[in-house]
Amino acid sequence: MNPLQPLENERARSSFNPDGQEHSNRVAAAVDKFGHVLTTPTTLFLQGAVRIFVLDFKPGFWGQQNSAIKEGFYRAGLFAGLLILSPFAILGALFGAPLRALTSFSKKDFVFHKQPPQNSTAQKVNSVSMISYNVLLMPEFISMRNKHRPGAERTEEIADSLIEKNPDFICLQEAFHAGHSAKLDAAFHKAGYNVIRNVGNQVFGMGSGLFLASKYELENVQFFPHPIKGGVEDKANKGVLIATAKVGDKRIVIANAHLNGGGDDENPGYVCRAIQTMAVTAHLNKYIKEAQAKGEKLDGAVLNSDTNIAATYYSDREASGKLKTIAEPEWLLANNLYEKMKKGDDLSIPQQVENPKAWEACKKKVIAAMQEVDKEVSGSEEDKRRKLNQLRGGPFPTELFHHDLDEGNAYDQCAHNGSSIDLEGDPEVGWGTKIATQPQRVDFILTRTGMEGLKEPKLQNVQVIPILSRQGKLTSDHNAVKADIVFS
Repeated sequence: MNPLQPLENERARSSFNPDGQEHSNRVAAAVDKFGHVLTTPTTLFLQGAVRIFVLDFKPGFWGQQNSAIKEGFYRAGLFAGLLILSPFAILGALFGAPLRALTSFSKKDFVFHKQPPQNSTAQKVNSVSMISYNVLLMPEFISMRNKHRPGAERTEEIADSLIEKNPDFICLQEAFHAGHSAKLDAAFHKAGYNVIRNVGNQVFGMGSGLFLASKYELENVQFFPHPIKGGVEDKANKGVLIATAKVGDKRIVIANAHLNGGGDDENPGYVCRAIQTMAVTAHLNKYIKEAQAKGEKLDGAVLNSDTNIAATYYSDREASGKLKTIAEPEWLLANNLYEKMKKGDDLSIPQQVENPKAWEACKKKVIAAMQEVDKEVSGSEEDKRRKLNQLRGGPFPTELFHHDLDEGNAYDQCAHNGSSIDLEGDPEVGWGTKIATQPQRVDFILTRTGMEGLKEPKLQNVQVIPILSRQGKLTSDHNAVKADIVFS
């Protein structure tokens, strides 16, 4: 299958197991489960190795013992345990990993866990609520490397907190861990949601990490991988998930995306995000136009996204101890780029959205344009801040999308005292507190604007909110964004 083609909308089988049955046959599911058992020692070994060799020695923080002596003894004992565990970890990797890779061929393109059909007549709906949240459900050793609690500890907390907030739609990013995603699925489905998870399965590497839960019926589910990625994130099949929700008497398009965080020499991070922004827009455009060509009347399109870009970032501490807030140059570059490349509604987006060569040609234009505007935004931090205050579109141009997060900056909208850039000064951030490690990384909820025949609902009550456990601990390294979508 062409990786740039949409996935088939496969209907869930009646025998679907909400606890994790995502294979096309029971034999493959059993073999996959056995492969996970074999690789358990490998997983434990990696977690322990990260604790000893990667996680900074900070007694009392990130789950470490309260004193240096206790933490030192703990790590010494853990090291001895790793020596004993190492042969089992090696054997598990040699035999379990190939089994898991082999059974990946039998996995569905995505798991679609549906609620029983509703026979009620279409009622008038004036608004719906939505939450977008990056859940950091990575392999456990990566979560620990990111200085956060294991996903096994956080998954139930995430489900409980989100269900308690009772939104109509829940869009998650970084739900990479299949087992944890299955547990979220079971909890959300029990609470009355239709669930789409395990989107964009790969034999080697991770899927898209995208997850959608909806109280309303979903149809025409499609997924489009990003045409260009870079760096370690090339191992994940990031992209955009799109579906149509039947909301009473309304029909709205729900999209969920995740942009690159980093990049490499060939595809720098800013280039990846610029191309991916265009690709998300292009696929959403095509999806909407194809629906309209079938005579469907759409009452709006909403895009949720972890953009991995922010209006500001936090640098070294000032004398007062507070983090210094300065303009994010890439944000300025992105907005100036769109001004330079703007040619009608599609902003020079390739019309052949599934043609890799078209995106390679577009990438050259992006790099050239970025290099040109890079000179224009150079200057003092005061000048950059002044320009920044004039911007409202973020990485998604205002001509195409609308959001109500002022400057796309959570600085004044959610309590914080640290950032992913300066964790050394606030080592408690991200583990057991109410503070996100990335308060400046705003995840967006946006509405598509300016498309002929597409109604434009309003965004109201937009908030940046922490998702906490009942003990008051943050459940991810991001804050969530919540909004009401109000139909005109």
